[in-house]
Amino acid sequence: MVVVGVTGGVACSGEPFHSGEGGAGGVGGAGDAGEAGVAGGGDAGEGGNAGEGGSAGSEDAGEGGNAGSPEVGGTGGHGGTGGRFDSGGTGGTGLGGNVGTAGISGGSAGSAGTGGEPPSCVGLSHTCGSPATGNCCASTVLPEGTFQRSNDPAAVAKVSSFRLDVYEVTVGRFRKFVAGYPGNKPIAGSGKNPNNSADPGWNANWPLPSSQDALKSAVSCEPGRNDTWTNSPGANESRPMNCLTRYVAGAFCIWDGGRLPTEAEWNYAAAGGDEQRRRPWSNPPSNDTMDPTYAVYATTLTAAVGAHSPKGDGLWGQADMAGNIWEWVQDSVAPYVMPCTNCANLTAGLDGVIRGGSYAEDGSYLFSWNRISDPPDKLSADIGVRCVRTP
Repeated sequence: MVVVGVTGGVACSGEPFHSGEGGAGGVGGAGDAGEAGVAGGGDAGEGGNAGEGGSAGSEDAGEGGNAGSPEVGGTGGHGGTGGRFDSGGTGGTGLGGNVGTAGISGGSAGSAGTGGEPPSCVGLSHTCGSPATGNCCASTVLPEGTFQRSNDPAAVAKVSSFRLDVYEVTVGRFRKFVAGYPGNKPIAGSGKNPNNSADPGWNANWPLPSSQDALKSAVSCEPGRNDTWTNSPGANESRPMNCLTRYVAGAFCIWDGGRLPTEAEWNYAAAGGDEQRRRPWSNPPSNDTMDPTYAVYATTLTAAVGAHSPKGDGLWGQADMAGNIWEWVQDSVAPYVMPCTNCANLTAGLDGVIRGGSYAEDGSYLFSWNRISDPPDKLSADIGVRCVRTP
């Protein structure tokens, strides 16, 4: 890991969000079976307005799902499966649905509809936080604001409002992703930051494991030691998922209806915006109090996410922004982009920034301004991720 500095670069600004196309059926729409393939849509949900049916894929891909009846309240309907041959249908546009499954020989699944529970938490028990009864997919909306990256007056950044997960991605949530892999790989261009017109989204050339078995093998990077993944559900379901490359971390977040946070977004949350907190929990911001009741650090293992909540939480309720596990962000390592409005350093070929410190480091790594780097394909038991979403 390399500790990095804080200045330099070019600015980036916003663009509307584009949802991915591919093998997904209509998000939230009810589906009819195709003659040569499985139907495009699932049953309409109880919650949110039902999504539109997905379009049929080419070459016997099965008919597109019909839209479900709109209802109010609760969660949205499940997406259907794509066609069984050639390219899958186009993802539906509805609200609140879960991501569809890709066609067997078709394209990748479309993005989840907005407003529904993230796919990683559908049917998942609430076991996060302290006490361990919180929704592991909880998230809060952070207001737009201007602050100093790394508490440096020369590194001012402005960010638009965004929604950030309260908890780091857990083993239990990641297990849902593994179950659908590789049919849920992102399609090219998906996962764009809607506030950054320079963000091209997912690059189809980025390396991902070729199969479900290969993915399971990759995330078992320290077998029998500190890796949290287990092939069967067990005692680690509420611990942070580790041994993730930046590519796998990004693929998970896109599948889950989000994306990787920019470094500016992550730092904004950890610093409490313009409060410029020294540590995420510092109140007043200059308070440097720290001990093991606030965070997981200087130890040998991760803890369940949110184990030190609410004492160690940030201004907007995020847990473990310091300690437990390092977190990938979108940026490549370089001097800070200047000026910065919703900026990110997307330069290819550089190491990636990780933030937040981990269980293995001492307290000197738990300041809100700390930034270090690792190769984006690095597998380590002290690196994981949390996702950001459109508010």
